Amino acid sequence: MSACLNAAPDALPWLQGEARIATALEDFPVSELELSLYRIGPPDRAAELIERRSLPLPAHVRGAEARLPFSLGQARQYQAGERYYFTAYILRQGQRSHAGRCGAEAASTCPVGEPATMQALQIEFDALPATRYEAAPQPSRWR
Repeated sequence: MSACLNAAPDALPWLQGEARIATALEDFPVSELELSLYRIGPPDRAAELIERRSLPLPAHVRGAEARLPFSLGQARQYQAGERYYFTAYILRQGQRSHAGRCGAEAASTCPVGEPATMQALQIEFDALPATRYEAAPQPSRWR
């Protein structure tokens, strides 16, 4: 049995999924996949970063599809009645180059629910670059 199966339910990963790098995406060297989980705060405050993780992303060659499984957060971080969202970016030399998109609207921010009801997230990286706002470098206090 794996250690994950023996873990307490609140220590299990909150989000699990797979990032898919589309065949149409241009070639790029070894880079990183940045995953972030946020809690949406009151209207007068910015969202709170719950967890951010960077995973190594192998070099990509146009015409080849890549799939990268991921997990983020722990079930115990969930607070009932709060709203959360998830983002994923490809980082090239520390800059966001492409935003992951999810759901029917292909949005770059993915709403997430409580851990017990979460299904595996499918994040798609296609030929669309990150917007100017998404590509902006993050202040060091956010890293």
